[in-house]
Amino acid sequence: MSVFAALPDGSLRLYNHEEPETGIASWSGWSHIGNGWYPHTLIGPNGLLYQIIDGDLYRFRWTGSDWERPGGGWSEKIDTEWTGWDTPAYRKRLTIDSRGDFYSLHSNGVLSWQRYDETTKTWTRRVLEQGNPDRYDLIVAAGDGVFFVRDPGQDNGALYRHKYHPESQRLIQQKHYAGYGWNMHRALFSPGAGIIYGREESSDDKLRWYRYDEVDGTFHGSQQIDWGWRADWQVGAMTDACTLLGAPAPSRPAVPARYDAATTAVPGTDGLMNYFYVNSQGGLVHAKQRRIDDPLLIDYQSFPDHHRFTGTPGAAARADGRLEVLANSSDDADVRGKLQAVKNGPWEAGVKQHAGWLLGDPVMVATANGSAVFGVDHAGALWLRPQTQDLLGYLPWRQLHGTGLTTDITATRNGSAVDIAARFTDGSMRVARFANGTLGPWRALGDGLGKPTLVVHQDGGLQIFTRRADGRVHTQRETTGTFPGAWSPVGDLITTGSPAAVVTDRGMVELAARGADNLVHVTGQSTPAGPFRQWTVQDFNDAATDPTALTRTDGTWMITWRDAQNIIYTYNGSYGTASTSDTQANNALKPEYQGGPMRS
Repeated sequence: MSVFAALPDGSLRLYNHEEPETGIASWSGWSHIGNGWYPHTLIGPNGLLYQIIDGDLYRFRWTGSDWERPGGGWSEKIDTEWTGWDTPAYRKRLTIDSRGDFYSLHSNGVLSWQRYDETTKTWTRRVLEQGNPDRYDLIVAAGDGVFFVRDPGQDNGALYRHKYHPESQRLIQQKHYAGYGWNMHRALFSPGAGIIYGREESSDDKLRWYRYDEVDGTFHGSQQIDWGWRADWQVGAMTDACTLLGAPAPSRPAVPARYDAATTAVPGTDGLMNYFYVNSQGGLVHAKQRRIDDPLLIDYQSFPDHHRFTGTPGAAARADGRLEVLANSSDDADVRGKLQAVKNGPWEAGVKQHAGWLLGDPVMVATANGSAVFGVDHAGALWLRPQTQDLLGYLPWRQLHGTGLTTDITATRNGSAVDIAARFTDGSMRVARFANGTLGPWRALGDGLGKPTLVVHQDGGLQIFTRRADGRVHTQRETTGTFPGAWSPVGDLITTGSPAAVVTDRGMVELAARGADNLVHVTGQSTPAGPFRQWTVQDFNDAATDPTALTRTDGTWMITWRDAQNIIYTYNGSYGTASTSDTQANNALKPEYQGGPMRS
């Protein structure tokens, strides 16, 4: 295994360690292979070495016996945005993994990933983690997407392991505690496969060898394999010299094409409604209300950037008012999105790549800390993709606890938290609360079918609705933090698909569902926490999708769905003026619905 050492006089030495896999102290001497390699030299894979000079990044390649001469020179300048990274304070804050990807610790507390594209000669940069700028003082890559960071203020140098998968944009492992006492080393380097060499802070400049075991999540062995590796040397190994065979990695699921999934509706800050759905050609469609005085007049726009979208899109308004929409793809399981250039305005060119490799739809929720996207993979695991602190981008997907979920999930904001309801593979409906970056325990409520709907009452209590085996909609309402554990049917309507519900500003629930007759029916409460009235048909045109429901800021609400020709139907609900006798008899106002098919 090749180990390179850049000395203060600018000379570059090549050493060879014969036993990197076992840590036996077997070396075959060194050779002088170059000059001018100071002050900052980085080692990558496949013979690549890098220097940062006055903010410019230069790349060299060692063939094993000589240097490549790109364009007749010795190196190729591949970037100009590395000012400061050649200073002594940042020499341990930049590393390259076995694929050639760069990982860096920035002065603002950002931990980032960067990749250079040989074809386009451009860089892709992503934020992986944010936090206190002083929490880490060292980073070292040790394989394909694997890197360790050191917290010098914990346990005399706590070492944490991360694993990032760039293609799926998943942070597969985040801040896994891997050991203590690592402050004894002035620097670390790795040839890959979880092997780490530590340059000890000692009078004789010892070099120690370690190997991380992915099975039990700890380091095994700590062997001194040499001495004399001086503090003023810069040392590194070819980062792909060792490979861990059979390392687990995500796989793309086969995502079914679903063109009859429900519509997502989001109000803009201009008071106009926005509808998003996937059409029968796999196109992502945006339908926007044209005028405030005509809720049924809309303009359609189909995004041209991708044509294999599937399922129900996730959409929300960002903190700055710009709308964002995401949808999964039946082509490659990559989530793609669109973002408005300005609020209520045109859309930015191209698509936002979110990857994810989800089996189900992305579920987007606008939270107090920006947008959050939830989704389920083919193994039944729940993943989260939150926004960055500046609310301009997204952090990687990270797995939340719990397995055995189906893709039937819903999420809704509840104050500063997000409540999630999901159907599990055992048929049970369960709810959990995501708050302060952590998902709480799952609470099982009993069996159900399809995607549940979840509403939040004025006191913060939840109510869940689901279709069960008898075809009827059933519900449970939480009181003082506890669900009853038994379902109550809502009328006798035999339904298909999943219901939709809202809590009105009067504290009463309005509920819609598609019946077995393919007509949308509605019901609701006449008093808060009271019984539901009889189901009634809302429109006598056949529905091809399940309904969607949402509330507006003016106290009204709406129910929307599509027919087989993708015509959107929308009915706006409000409380009309009740007669005196009605008010005395029912102590409530009756809702009124107005709407119908939309037109352009």
